Amino acid sequence: MTGPANINPRSIVRDLDTMMTAGGVGWEALETMFQPAVMADPWRPSENVMKFAAAMAQTDQGREFLAFIFDLTKRAPYPHIGNSMESAALAAAKHEARAAVGEVVLQAIVEGRKLLES
Repeated sequence: MTGPANINPRSIVRDLDTMMTAGGVGWEALETMFQPAVMADPWRPSENVMKFAAAMAQTDQGREFLAFIFDLTKRAPYPHIGNSMESAALAAAKHEARAAVGEVVLQAIVEGRKLLES
């Protein structure tokens, strides 16, 4: 090795002119460049799972099981809040996370019904 590589940092980054004309010209073009990438929904189950959830919701045992799941998630009471702002924030985060699981299950049932009907 003869020494450190001589890399021009400007050659690594797209130059400003290219960045400005990549999506058009103007403020709207700049705003679109800074939008987050569109990601697949990691919480969306497969069609088979959605169909199964919808079919399960049509049976007595399935409805009883789902009622239990929703009692633990969507209908769960708000967690105990302590005496500090941090404990209130943690309680809110806990409640939001728990409710989100129930909402994903409920959404799977709704979409599964549509799939079974089509």
